[in-house]
Amino acid sequence: MDIKDLLISPFKDKKSLHVFVLLLLVLPLTCLLFYWCHTTNSLALSSFAYLTLFNVGSLLTCMVSVWVTKQKPTPKFSYGFARVDVLAVFSISILLILFSTNLIKHSMERIFDPPPVGTEKMLLGMFVGVFIHFLVTFGVSNLPLRHTTEAAPSNWFQRALHDLCHSELSPRQLRYSKPNPLNLLALGGAATVLLTQLLIDLDELYLADVAGSLFICTLICGTMLPLAIYSAKILLQTAPEHILPLLDKSLREASTLDGVLEIKNEHFWTVAYGSYAGSLHVRVRRDANEQEVLTQLTSRLASQLNDLTIQVVKEDLTLPSMPLSRGSTSSPNYTSRTLPPTDGKPPTASHVGQGKSPTPLTTFHAGQTVHKHSSPSTLEIIN
Repeated sequence: MDIKDLLISPFKDKKSLHVFVLLLLVLPLTCLLFYWCHTTNSLALSSFAYLTLFNVGSLLTCMVSVWVTKQKPTPKFSYGFARVDVLAVFSISILLILFSTNLIKHSMERIFDPPPVGTEKMLLGMFVGVFIHFLVTFGVSNLPLRHTTEAAPSNWFQRALHDLCHSELSPRQLRYSKPNPLNLLALGGAATVLLTQLLIDLDELYLADVAGSLFICTLICGTMLPLAIYSAKILLQTAPEHILPLLDKSLREASTLDGVLEIKNEHFWTVAYGSYAGSLHVRVRRDANEQEVLTQLTSRLASQLNDLTIQVVKEDLTLPSMPLSRGSTSSPNYTSRTLPPTDGKPPTASHVGQGKSPTPLTTFHAGQTVHKHSSPSTLEIIN
């Protein structure tokens, strides 16, 4: 695909076209808001205007998400391009934190000598910023950003609101659900800009503009930091914390299966939003039915993992000198592949990832079958 097709293909989709039209509406309003920030010389309004930059980035992320859903895995990218969504959310979160940090530096420079601030456009700018935010929030469905805000840990503003609700309302009156941190940021920033304008109009307290800017920047950093950390953990392929207890329970149950001697080298990681992968090695007895072991392991782990690779090693005293093979069952949900031959050499520990000491393996018949689930798991047997 050339560059022209790459640029045109997203606009062939109705959702991408809707997001693009929304982006054309939001960009002029964002430029107008930053022009008012320059004319009023208000840091509080400038801090609040940075939220609109995040909204623009959110629209771009949504367009990227639509493009990613149409891409298929390639030999170079075996899991597809799903991690592009994660990278996009991580990027806009880090950029907003950097912008806020720079604005904190400018605010600190104004503490001892705050310059005059015009308030003629602050109220209008506040309404424009709130309009842009809620237009983007409710005008388009941004699945990557929604997943991040729901799965990321609560920030200090959310926890403070939660404690306040619990202290003022009884458990019967309280129907608490985790609020959207971006909506809290927009409302908190708008309230701060409004309070800053009132203090300046009533008493010409220009220091309120500096205090308002510092408060909004603190809100931005406190809101974006959990989102950036959550996205960074996915990019680093860390273990999914919320399903680890279920995986541990499933592994304990699997270790008691008939014929299973040992389960080791288990590794689980997050591929993308809501997509998890894992691999493990299973050592079974010589007389064990490996098909039964694979079936039961799959039934216990496939509900939590989208991709699962299991290497089964049969305990034996003799080493085979035959090619390693994998077959397929008659189930429509299973496929098969054949491993390359070992050129007459007996397989060693490196073939199965068993460490430094070689593990004896069993000999399989040429027509032996192994499960490989096409959607939730991949199952392998090392013969």
